[in-house]
Amino acid sequence: MPGLSLTTILIHGVPRSGTSWLGQIFNAHQDVAYRYQPLFSHAFKDRLAPDSSPEAVAEFFDDLMITDDPFVLGRDPDIHASNPEFSKSADSTHLVVKHVRYHHLLSKWLRSQDNLKVVALVRHPCAVMLSWFNAPREFNPEWDPHKEWRSAQSKNQDRPEEFNGFERWEEAARLFLRLSQERPQQCRLLRYCDLLTDPLGETESVFRWAGLQPTTQSIAFVRESTSRHVENAYAVHKIKNDDRRWQKDLHPAIADAILSDIKDAELEHFTR
Repeated sequence: MPGLSLTTILIHGVPRSGTSWLGQIFNAHQDVAYRYQPLFSHAFKDRLAPDSSPEAVAEFFDDLMITDDPFVLGRDPDIHASNPEFSKSADSTHLVVKHVRYHHLLSKWLRSQDNLKVVALVRHPCAVMLSWFNAPREFNPEWDPHKEWRSAQSKNQDRPEEFNGFERWEEAARLFLRLSQERPQQCRLLRYCDLLTDPLGETESVFRWAGLQPTTQSIAFVRESTSRHVENAYAVHKIKNDDRRWQKDLHPAIADAILSDIKDAELEHFTR
């Protein structure tokens, strides 16, 4: 079986789950080479598919180490202007790749690559919906939230790689749960509320699981990102003590419908 040249950590979560923040927490580690949504980029679009071979998967991740694409490197000035800058070691030990799409490919990737790990980040679905409605690049103001919250048809357009809306949140949450139970050495489940409540403790825990030691730079970023607020839907610096704004700002009919649809104990784990 072809192997990866570096330990590779994938950060996966549905859109508006906090993956940008978690990605920058990893990026703050000087031994990490961080890559941003490569399968959504022009450089790597459609590079992998459900039938991609283990060789193609390994080659894809190895090619991410040598790319100079500004979008994948998180340096596109139109998109990543608020991203922090970090000092880096000459030789990376870990490749960290963030995606909010393409979760349907995860199972095959993990089976094909022993040196591949996934941190699956799950946020309360009501908080995800509210954040999506308020994200100017993600939710068209002409769309009706009452018509879009469940299936996000206008956004997903039946594309298998898109994971907007409650139904796809539910699909992703069940997938992440299954992978974390079947492959605990490869898949680490992380609740956004836990990261928000104890950012330093959760960072240290997930770093050690990934084979990384927290560093002065990474700890400093965690502290700064939770103590300074940038008023931007895409900024990673936010001062929040909890994630319950949806209780006040999300339309009660949408919130009630979401909570009533979550009937089994496994998914209720993400709403407590």
